[in-house]
Order: sequence, then structure tokens, then C-alpha cells
Amino acid sequence: MIFVAATLLAAAATPADAQGSRRPQARLTGFYEQWLAEVEPLLAEAESSAFERLEGPGARERFLRAFWAARPERLLERWQENREARDQLRERSPAMDRAVLLAGKPAYRQTVEPCESELRRIEIWTYDGWRLEHQLGRPPRRDEDELVLAFVQQVNFDPRSMRLWSPSSGVDLTFEPVRPDGNGRAAEAPPTGASRVLDQAERRRCLTPTERRRLERRLGRAVGWRDFIERIGWADAASDAGWVDRFLRVEAVLDADAMTLPRVSLDFEPLGTENRRTAMRGQLRLPAEHLAAIGAGQILERVTITGDVFLRDRLADAFVVTHHLSGGTADVALDFYRRLPAGAYRLEIRAEDRLGRGLLRTSSTLEVPALDVQPDVPGLGLLSRRETIALNQLPSVELLAAEGRVLGSTFTARVVASAAVSRVVFLRDGAAVATIDAPPFVQDLDLPGRRHLIEVQGHNAAGSLLARHVLEIEREEHPFSIALERPDPAVVAEALDLSVRVDVPSGRELDRVDCHLDAELLQSMTAAPFRCRVPAGLRLPLSFVRVAATLRTGETVEDLVFLGSGAPEEIEVRLVDLLVSVGGRQAGPATGLNAADFRVLHRGVEARIRDFRNLADRPLTVALLMDISSSMGRGVRVAATSAQRFFEGILTDRDTASLIVFNHDLNRLAPFSGDTRLLRYAAEGLRAWGSTRLYDGIAYAVSSFAGRPDRRALVVLSDGADTDSNLDFERVLTQVELAGVVVYPIALRVSDEATTDALRHLAERSGGRYHAAASVEDLDRIYREIERALRSQYLIAFEPPPGVEAGGDGLRDIEVEVSRAGLTVTGVRSRGR
Repeated sequence: MIFVAATLLAAAATPADAQGSRRPQARLTGFYEQWLAEVEPLLAEAESSAFERLEGPGARERFLRAFWAARPERLLERWQENREARDQLRERSPAMDRAVLLAGKPAYRQTVEPCESELRRIEIWTYDGWRLEHQLGRPPRRDEDELVLAFVQQVNFDPRSMRLWSPSSGVDLTFEPVRPDGNGRAAEAPPTGASRVLDQAERRRCLTPTERRRLERRLGRAVGWRDFIERIGWADAASDAGWVDRFLRVEAVLDADAMTLPRVSLDFEPLGTENRRTAMRGQLRLPAEHLAAIGAGQILERVTITGDVFLRDRLADAFVVTHHLSGGTADVALDFYRRLPAGAYRLEIRAEDRLGRGLLRTSSTLEVPALDVQPDVPGLGLLSRRETIALNQLPSVELLAAEGRVLGSTFTARVVASAAVSRVVFLRDGAAVATIDAPPFVQDLDLPGRRHLIEVQGHNAAGSLLARHVLEIEREEHPFSIALERPDPAVVAEALDLSVRVDVPSGRELDRVDCHLDAELLQSMTAAPFRCRVPAGLRLPLSFVRVAATLRTGETVEDLVFLGSGAPEEIEVRLVDLLVSVGGRQAGPATGLNAADFRVLHRGVEARIRDFRNLADRPLTVALLMDISSSMGRGVRVAATSAQRFFEGILTDRDTASLIVFNHDLNRLAPFSGDTRLLRYAAEGLRAWGSTRLYDGIAYAVSSFAGRPDRRALVVLSDGADTDSNLDFERVLTQVELAGVVVYPIALRVSDEATTDALRHLAERSGGRYHAAASVEDLDRIYREIERALRSQYLIAFEPPPGVEAGGDGLRDIEVEVSRAGLTVTGVRSRGR
């Protein structure tokens, strides 16, 4: 089952378009010619010749796929990233557009303004070593760690006339015209060498001596198109030189007009007629194997369906529908809607994935009937706009397991499931071993062998299988283990000195060993011998000593013994996990707290803390969801700069972050990465435009955490109310809670009370904190507060007091207090273990 949320691309539509009065513009006419012009620097002569010989759109579509298949996939990823950068920057000069398409965003841009007739307007672009490495996929050579481009404006007041300049390009730096003699012949040519032009500009005081020397050095390193393409690594990029001949031999027997990948299909269905127009539903069916997965077997993909509709060779309709897909790995059916008068039409359809690769290209006849019934489709007017965007969330289950390795004979299987899943079945090597009928979906599984296939299956209330996730879990041959000496019951009330044995797998590094009495930390040790020294005292009604060993990677094993007269060897205690973040007026994180600093009230009754852990050293996965709708205005640049500083401040060598932006559309500019340079690059050049899909953006960002470590945080920056989302707030809130994502909303100049209430509620229910910003200048301060909160997280496990039960929905009302002055705590309404 697929949930589809379709919203319109409101910012791209004019009022005339909204009323259908503006004539449609063909979407596919000239598509392949434009592609050929874009990739011309990449084409070998044989490839260009072969493409020109192809006749139908199906043949050309297959050529596009084969062209990229003959090259490393990294190049296609790079090409699409550069295309998005080009669309983001929207340079006004075709030469600059081409440069961004080939090399992405420059590191530095310097503009030299024109000076009378002496000097044209010049813009210098510099690509530094990191940007070249990012484009090349390898470090550049030492003598080529910088690339300089110089663009010179050829027509005054016309920025589109900027052309690439190099010493051998023939592009003039000066506006000085050729002065004819009395016979009409050129008596004096303008200076063409860069040095002569700059000399003259300096004499005329267009440039200071310092400016002139700096500009001359830059121009001396400027390269032309041929050197630029070679330096940036596009020349001879094909890894398979013989692919063209093989392609042409196969192509000779295929349909030149259509292309469809295996198991991809397109169907149409009439739904009803109203006002002499029949509503037609098109449905594109795609198998999961053609869609991009991000981890945990889940999809994060964008599919764009483009169509031109002709009536007797006249363009009658044109449309673009963009589907964002997230969630499980089921086959999908993507709907799109058109309203047409009855008649026979020729339909040109192209579907592509997020990298621009064709999934389907077809040219067919469509018979549109006139029906006696009206269409029963809510929001049909919006769904049939010429440009629409839809969010498709697939049912999903995710088994959380760090790197698929277990340091012991028991695996605690924790499952994140979408709201449609009401039952999870756990399987070990194909055999069902446990079933849980309600969240939380947590189950301890024995691992008798070295390797096991652990599968989780998500079912709905009717028992239908919705999603599955399979992981191979490997148990360490030399397991990570800890053993605490058992004390003599006769002396248990006395001071104890208990030995601790720790076995660390080869190749791993031990970080520390902690000893606790109940939740109180007694000692923290970093080197053997490890001994747990417990002070004398009465152990009533029941106490325990717990030791925990932690590796540098954050993995932990524990052992404990009960203390007290007649203490059992084992006792079943149902604990409730609580994630809290601590903040306050201090400059840095509040990392030195222990269990004695906290007090937990469970429905007003104080509860006993049984386990306490500082999460500061656990890997953190954080996503920043940023509003770039038109209401952000020029503030979007300041917000982007603040985001760059946030990434630099929050990430350690074990953490990862991602940048997602939203307006009327959704775009993941940077996947999860620990490279702050990549995140800074992604945030460059953002511009404000379009409307606001706030709730859809949150749901999309939450889906992107699939396959990431389970310490997850989402920072949401928005300046206005949601205008375009189909998902409502309650559904988004449920998704956030089930995914275990802590949300930190930032409301920037938001005056809509419903929006601020929703964001505040989202923070409270997820364990985050709501922030209000009066201006973009407040963002740096707020990001620092969020950083401190994420570095001041603690996991508290408490035992519910006798007689205090969970609510009917399984949620527990919890309050947490911290005793240290100046600190506050945000709690989570947690579910039991």
C-alpha cells in the first residue's frame, strides 16, 4: 500500500496558468538536442556520430543510459550534482552555466568592475584543491591544486555576454574600439595582451598597483575551455571504449520509438467527465530494483514524469509530475492526472530517476472517452496542474544494528516501523522466533552460531505483509565480554573490592570500564587491573553493582550482581528508557552529570533510576532541514552561512550530518557525511523562492535516517506556516515518534500560532527543544544551544513505581528534574523496554 501526498508547484505557476488560459509549452521537444549540447565536452567523436544516426526517442533514450553505463557511476552522480548546482546558482551567462555544469560551484569569486573604455567587466572564479578533489574523485597533483577561470563581459550592460577568457582565447579585455584612418582602414588596434591592457588601466587609475598585480596573477593562471575540461577530468572519461559498436548492433533490432526498463509499465484509466473534460489517471508501475536505496533496504528516490499531449499534431497539454519516494522496498505505483476533452490523442511520456536516467520513454495513442459519471477524485484540480509534486511514503521496518556485528551471544533487536505497521515478526535464519503486537518493537534474540540472518517483517492489523528488512548479524569469534566477581553473601553488607575481567576482541580498543552501585557511578577506569570498590552499607530493599566496559567505537557490554540478604540470582525488572538533553547558561555542554543529579517523577511519583549513561561519546547523526521558500528572502544566505558554522561545530570524527532544503519541492543537497567541506559546499548559493512544504519536509527528512545509527536528531528551520503539504501534523508527529528522532524546531519570525504550537508540540513529544528566532542574526546563538544540548544527552532507565501503570496508548507521563543550578532538562514521553 502506498500513501501519496500530491501538492502543486505553486510558485512556478502564474495566475494565467492556474486558470488554464496560458498555452502549454512542450516539455519533450528538443530534449535530446539539449542533452547533446550539455554533454558535448564529454562526447568522443564516435559517440557523437552514433547519436546523430539514431532516429526515434526510444533509441536515443537507450543511448543516454548506455552512455552513462560506460562510465564510472561516480561521474553520473557528479554530473547530476553539478546540474543541480547550475539550476541553484542560475548564472545569467551561458559560459558560466557551462562552467558550473562541468566543475560545480567555485570556491571564490572576484569581480573587477568595468572602467570607462579601458577595461571590460571581469569575473574571476577559483576552484581550490578540495573542489578539484571532489570533482575528480582523487587528490589533484601538487602543481594543479588550483584552477582559475576568467570571464569577460563582451557587451556593456549585458551579463549574458560574459565569455571565458584565456591568453589564447581571442577574447578582448578592453572596450576600446578600433579607430579607422581616413581611408576606412584600422589605423590602431586595441591592446590585446593582458599586461598591456592592465598597464593602461593602471595609468588611467582604473586599478591601483596592488589590484593590478593581483589581477595579473589571476589572469596569468586562467585556462581556456580545452584545458579546463582536461583538468577537471571529463576528457576520456569512458571506461568502455567499445560500447558504441555493441550498442549499435543491438539497437538495430529494437523499437526506435519506445524504451521501457524490465517490469516497468504505464496504464491509463478514465475516471469521469465534468464540464466536457474527462479525468484520466495515468499509473506508472516501478519495481524496487530500479529505485535508489539509502540503507536498511529503504528507498529515497525522485521520479519525474514528463508528458506532451498532441491532438492532430497540435500541442494540447504538457505536464511535469515529480514523485518523491521514501520508505520500504515494495514495488510502487505512481499516479498522475490529466483532464482532456474526448478524442484521440498522441501521448509522449518520459519518466526518469533522480540521476536523470530514463525509466520509460513511450509514444502512444490515447483514446479519451466521454463518460456519464463525474470523477470522484479529491483535489483533482490541483492534481491535474501542469506542474505537481507528490510525496510517496512506503510502509517500512528497519532493524537497528551497528555494522551488523554483535559482541556477545545475545542480540537486542530494535525495530523502527512506520505507522502502518502494527505487528512485527522476528525471524532467525528463516524461522520465526518472536512476535510483538504493539510498539515498542524490541526483542532479545539468542545467537548460537557465528553468523545468522535476522529478518523483521512488518504486518498491518489485517495480517498483510507490508515490509521486511534482513541483516546478516555476525557474532565476534572472540566476543567482547565483561565479568564481575560474585561477592560472598555473608559479607555483602561490608565494603567490597570486586575484580572485573574484560575481554576485548583483537583490533578493538577499550575506552573505559565504569562501576556503578545502582545508578551511582563509583569508579571510571581506563587501564587494568580493573577493580570495583563498593562502600559498606545496608543493601535494602534491593541493590546491585553494575560494571560496563565501553570500546572506542561506543559499543558496550555489562554485568551485574545483586546485593542484599537473599538476593536472587536473576530478577525480572521492566525498565523505561528515557532520553534527556540538558541545557542552561553554561558556555559548553553539561557533560559531567551523574545519576544523583537527576530526579525522575513518574506520574508524580518518584521512580528509582536503575541505569544511567552519558551519550556524549556515542556517534551522532543529525540532519538540518532548511526552509528556502520565497518568504526567507535575502535571509536565506545568512541562514546558510549559519548552517555551515553549525556543521563545523557539531561534528566530531564519529558523527555525520545531512542538509535537506524545502520550498514547494524537497531536495537532499548533501547525504549524511562527516566531511564538513562537503556540507559547506552544499549550503553555498542557496536562493529563496517557492512556497512551503513544512510537514512533508519533516516526514521526508525523518525517512532519510534509514540505516543510520540510532542517536538521531533533526533540526528544522522554517519562517512560516505550511502551505503545500498533504501530510497533516498528527501523521508527521507519529512518524517522528516511531523513528526515534529528536527534533529541534527553529521558528524564524513565525507569527502563525497554529504553526508555532505544532512545532513546540513536536519538540516536546520527541525530546527536543523549541526555539524562536526574531531574525536570522539569532541563528548562530540557537545553533550553539542545540549543539550543547546534543552534547549533553543522557539515557536514564528507571523502574516504574509499584501501582503506576502506563497509559492506554503505552505512553508514560514523565517529569525529569536536575539538581544543579542553572540547568534544565527536556524529557521524552518514553515507552517501556
